[in-house]
Amino acid sequence: RRVLEAIPDQVDALHFDGLLLYQQGAKAAGISSVRRAIGLRPDYAEAHNNLGNMLKETGDDEGALEAYHRVLQLRPDHADTYNNIGVLLRKRGQTEQAVEAYQRAIRLDPCHADAFHNLGNVRQGQGRLDEALAAYRQALAYRPSREDTYVELGRIYHRAGRLEDAVRVYRDWLQRDPSNPIAQHLLAACSGQSGPARAS
Repeated sequence: RRVLEAIPDQVDALHFDGLLLYQQGAKAAGISSVRRAIGLRPDYAEAHNNLGNMLKETGDDEGALEAYHRVLQLRPDHADTYNNIGVLLRKRGQTEQAVEAYQRAIRLDPCHADAFHNLGNVRQGQGRLDEALAAYRQALAYRPSREDTYVELGRIYHRAGRLEDAVRVYRDWLQRDPSNPIAQHLLAACSGQSGPARAS
């Protein structure tokens, strides 16, 4: 803030001040500050990406897609942006285009856990369960702390009647997080052969 008081048009300060304002709940002011930074430096890829994230979270999907596509014009290798585009495309029902975006993110960053998880969600929704399992396993390999990946992986095994595999997933989760109540509940439900409810 002191930098902005001294130099009101300092681009990096505008960008980071916008992020701070947004995180503190002043979302409109945060978005406005990031837009000002972009106005002063139109080739600021990270600011475009963060603007896209803000707009996506506030429900402006069209504005978010526009911001993300601008990122890719500036940084064609930006894996996170392809993943974010995939999320928006899936929300709009453009499933195969979403898959292409997730796969592009993975080609650019083979360890992109979010893209693998999101790809798993799509494949599970399509009933392509072997592909979903493979994607979720990859997601956990690169981010073994991600709770919702354990949930989805275990759910597929449970519904397929592969109870030993489901139990193994939940036990692996509890080895990493022994006091996690969701993992404890799902393991107990699976062991009792009652279907686990979707975790909130």
